Amino acid sequence: MIDVQKLREISQADLALLGADDLAYVRPITLAEETVFAVSTADGRQIAVADDFETAILAAQEYSYYTVSVH
Repeated sequence: MIDVQKLREISQADLALLGADDLAYVRPITLAEETVFAVSTADGRQIAVADDFETAILAAQEYSYYTVSVH
């Protein structure tokens, strides 16, 4: 059985081991006093910035990344 709590507590380093070249996540950041959405690979490399969440997801998918939810 999968331990859901352990999955919720996965570190950035562990996530990178799962597929840095395949996985991406989107998170809000502040840039020039505006909230925008950064797209980062599993190992933390920022690969794109978008004005809204939906565009950020589409950008990740356009470059063949699987997007994952990170809380």
